[in-house]
Amino acid sequence: MFANKKSYAFDFDSNLVFTQDTIFLLKNSWWSWNKVEISQQEFDEIQIDNKNWRRLNDNPIDSLVNFRKPGNYKKALLDALDNNMKWPARWSFVEANESASPIAIITARGQSPNELEISHKLLIYKFFSTKERWSLVENMQKNLNVELDEKQAIELYLKNNLYLPVESQEFLDMSGTNLEMPTKIRKHVSLQIFVKHVQNLFSIYNWKEFIENPEFSMWFSDDNLQNSKSMVDFIKSNLSLKYPKVKFSVYDTNDFKNVKKIKI
Repeated sequence: MFANKKSYAFDFDSNLVFTQDTIFLLKNSWWSWNKVEISQQEFDEIQIDNKNWRRLNDNPIDSLVNFRKPGNYKKALLDALDNNMKWPARWSFVEANESASPIAIITARGQSPNELEISHKLLIYKFFSTKERWSLVENMQKNLNVELDEKQAIELYLKNNLYLPVESQEFLDMSGTNLEMPTKIRKHVSLQIFVKHVQNLFSIYNWKEFIENPEFSMWFSDDNLQNSKSMVDFIKSNLSLKYPKVKFSVYDTNDFKNVKKIKI
């Protein structure tokens, strides 16, 4: 049974790690449209209004090709960590793994869920300390009340998680969403999917206790200010009403030196 009924949802780029993948856009300069390549941090400050900025070929897939190319998620993660680039949500991410709490990676990327899971596994083995990994193993043993070696515990833990790249075809098919929907709406859908997943998970592991007390907490973190504000509004108007026993918190990591927590 889970001793700690917490769950965590993380955005990836500029929240877990600062990556160097770029975005292609068209910029209006003296009545001519010029192709430019910008960072995600720059992109977050831009409004695609078709007056000053347009997507490449008016197509989000062409603009975000680096965020969809197979293998680029893993490469972006390793490059960021090898270059010791800070992760704004590092401590809560490590805490979630150490406690073997279920997590979701909710990201505006188009790589497959499987690539995200493999990258998470690599992160645990390559960048977590022995102590951090062993805490994960011990807590998975407590959760399942069985003896597990390190490999078994980590494999089972990864299967408890959800990997939700909201630009991927796998996500679009399973969620009934499409690329015409704003990213923030697809992130709303993904968090709702994760809430249901965690509810089912805790009811399996803690069935008797969970029936008596179905409360658990869910933390969501994102570096994009608009996404964070939009998620707060969505939780207040929707998820909190559907799931009154869930204690939601949103962490705005836009300023990673001054992370803001909004309890709902």
